[in-house]
Formats: sequence, structure tokens, C-alpha cells
Amino acid sequence: MDAEEKRIQKILKGIGPEDDWAAMERWGKYLRKALKFPFRAKVAEPQEGGPLRTGDKIVVMRILDVDDRYGVIVDVQTPRENHGFPLCDLEVIDRKLRAYRMVRDYVVWFANR
Repeated sequence: MDAEEKRIQKILKGIGPEDDWAAMERWGKYLRKALKFPFRAKVAEPQEGGPLRTGDKIVVMRILDVDDRYGVIVDVQTPRENHGFPLCDLEVIDRKLRAYRMVRDYVVWFANR
């Protein structure tokens, strides 16, 4: 087991692998507490018909909600407006930030749940 898997297991301790909703809620609670906002990110996966495109640079302002389909939804700011956007479709730009690892762990878990 690598370090990433260990961190994810620690966050989700006590939640069964079949309980996606409890895991999503745990991620939301953990990330609200652990992340320092704002931070810069880029769109890694666009939403169909959405205003943001792959590679767009945005600022993540806060966590808005936890959704059963899209997971943790964040408030992202572009030069013109704010949008709600799934955190699982973002990548933190500065790899030195603690947020990079935390968001990456969440993205890996979300993709493999």
C-alpha cells in the first residue's frame, strides 16, 4: 500500500467501501477543515456544456456543498464570474501547497470509488 492509499484509508476509517454517501460526507467535512482557501487550480476535466474548459485557471474560494453525484462542489472564481464546480475535476496548480496532495487524494478516491 502506498502513502496515498494510506492517507485515503485514514480519512475514510470506519466507512464501508459500499457507503459512497458517508464517504462523500466525510471528504466534505475533512476538506472543509483541512484546506486553506483561496487557492489556485486549473480545470482538469470540463463539464459538458459548462462555461469552463480544460486548462482554464481559476481560484477555489470555498466548499459549497457535497452532492451525491458530483461529490464535493466548490465555489470557483474566474476573472468574470463565480461558478459551482466539482472538486474532482480540478488540479491544484502549486504542487508545493498542502492543498495539492489533499485534492489529489480526493480525486484519486473519487475516480476509483
